Amino acid sequence: MLFRLKFVVVILAAIIFTPELFSQRNNDLVRVTRDGRMVWKESGVEAFFWGVNYSTPFAHAYRQIERLGEDSEKVIDADSYHFARLGLNAYRIHVWDCEISDSVGNLLQNEHLRLLDYLIHKLQQRGIYVFLTPVAYWGNGYPEPNEKTPGFSGKYNKGNVYIIPEAIEAQERYLKQFVNHVNPYTGKAYKNDPMIIGFEICNEPGHSRAAETTAFVKRMIRAVKSTGCTKPIFYNVTQSISLLEDFIRGGTDGVTFQWYPAGLVAGREIKGNYLPHVDNYYMPFRRLSLQPSVPLRGIASLRSLSSGFRGRGGFRPVQIPMGKVNEYKYRAVIPDTLIRPGILTYSIIAETSAGRIVVYPGGG
Repeated sequence: MLFRLKFVVVILAAIIFTPELFSQRNNDLVRVTRDGRMVWKESGVEAFFWGVNYSTPFAHAYRQIERLGEDSEKVIDADSYHFARLGLNAYRIHVWDCEISDSVGNLLQNEHLRLLDYLIHKLQQRGIYVFLTPVAYWGNGYPEPNEKTPGFSGKYNKGNVYIIPEAIEAQERYLKQFVNHVNPYTGKAYKNDPMIIGFEICNEPGHSRAAETTAFVKRMIRAVKSTGCTKPIFYNVTQSISLLEDFIRGGTDGVTFQWYPAGLVAGREIKGNYLPHVDNYYMPFRRLSLQPSVPLRGIASLRSLSSGFRGRGGFRPVQIPMGKVNEYKYRAVIPDTLIRPGILTYSIIAETSAGRIVVYPGGG
């Protein structure tokens, strides 16, 4: 079935009563066109992003920084500086909703949320745009056991969170409060911050029923838009690709995909030639997201998608203080940032409006 709607595939979780909260100003920098392109509103040129998924404010990364006796703000300062040096222009995070919400979906004002606000502020100071995924649907443990957290994700699971009425209501409540949240460092609500490009409702959902999928997507998008938010809203479809048309019926502005060409963290050096793994992306679309594990695969991944690739691509860095921890155990798995403390090695690609990919090798 052909659907006539705005659609773009993107590469690539306590209300404060202030005037900013209720502002309906549309200062969004991008828009989705009728023919499925995400463009800069001012120029009409397609918008492309290359960035990182970086989690210092949450979960294992947050705990590790504390264990090393480091100051999280100083770590963010240093890492955001290097992101800018690398030429990145985007940041994406699936927020650990379990750490910043209660069991019924109220947003909690705590250190995790404050650090996210601080991170967003520091990235914006360096001209780096933000994509936010408010809901992750899991605990905060990996690769350790989960801690006891207050959020609704600990009360439900990824299989039933889309169908239990109380779970759906908790997510609606949480999404509204999340996009209405005013960042004290920028003075702007997330929904009104022009440097926040858009929202992806949830991270890698696992739907199984067509009608319920459409109904759920509609309710989540309606919850966000009920706040006056006019930013593009996306939905991830990779794990339930057979329900693609049902996601589209839900009213999403676009869909997102993930790609793990060599899997997740192996805990050991992965040997062999993995470039064939990124020769093609076997999905119905070639305009989709990337999460390659290393720069070389990242470049090859984008080359395999260079025909019509749109939106945001990214890789996963580690924090500077953790470089020495990861030097041997994870060096071949996540060599995107530090081979040893203080030394960056990297390769960055950039896609122009003409579709060319430029490679910038660098280091030092």
